[in-house]
Amino acid sequence: MPSLFVPISLVLPSPPLPMPPTRTPHWEQT
Repeated sequence: MPSLFVPISLVLPSPPLPMPPTRTPHWEQT
């Protein structure tokens, strides 16, 4: 699971606008 969160976290910071808030990782919002 952590392996998937790593690449996702890298892609999220790039396009945070097009991505909906629901997609945003709750662990990162903390």
